[in-house]
Amino acid sequence: PACPAPKDRTDLRDKIIFLTDRESPSGATYIASVSVVYVMDPDGSNQRPLSESAACGHQTYEYFQERLSWSNDGLWRLLVERSGSGTSIFLRSSTTGQLVRRVTTLDGNNYDPAWAPDQARLAFVSQVDMNDEIYTVSIDGTKTRRLTFNTWEWDKHPSWSVDGRYIVFWSNRETARKQIWVMRDDGQGPRNLSNNAYNDWDPIWVNP
Repeated sequence: PACPAPKDRTDLRDKIIFLTDRESPSGATYIASVSVVYVMDPDGSNQRPLSESAACGHQTYEYFQERLSWSNDGLWRLLVERSGSGTSIFLRSSTTGQLVRRVTTLDGNNYDPAWAPDQARLAFVSQVDMNDEIYTVSIDGTKTRRLTFNTWEWDKHPSWSVDGRYIVFWSNRETARKQIWVMRDDGQGPRNLSNNAYNDWDPIWVNP
C-alpha cells in the first residue's frame, strides 16, 4: 500500500520524530545511514517506530525535516549558503528566490536552521567557537543568543515545541552517544529524553 501523505499525519502533532540505530543488526558497526525513524511523546515516553515500513517512515521524516526551514505561510525559506570562509543562514523568498537578508552574523559555519512557531526567531547551530553549539536569533538578524556551552561535545539539529517554549536537539554530552535532549528556549533545564544504549539523532518536534 502507498505511504500515507505526510501532510495528513495530524496524529503526529506535538510528537517528536527522530532517527535511531537501535534496529541495526546486532553487533554491527554504527553507520548513520542504517537508521529507522522513531516517534515519541514530548516527555520521552512511548518510543516506537514511526511506521511499519521503513521507507514510509523516512518519507514522512523528510517532509517534516524540510518544513523546519519554511515559514508558516510557505512564502519564505531559511537557507544555508556559503559566506566568507564558512556558511551563514539567509532568508529568501520561496517563490522568486530573492534574497531578503542574511540572518546570522557569526563567523564560521552556521547551519541547521529551525523557525520558531511565532516566526519571530530561529534556532541554529554555529561553530563560531570551534564547537557545535545551539543559538537563537531574531528573524531580523538581531538578538543572537547562545544557549549551549560545552567543551568537546556536540549539540545539533534544534527544533521547537509547538508552543515555542522548548527546543529539542541531539547531543553526545555525558554519554558520548547521540541522544535526544530537550531544554527551555533560554537554554535552561536540559534533559535527556532518550536514555538508552543506542544512538538517536536529528529530532523534529512536529507542528504540521
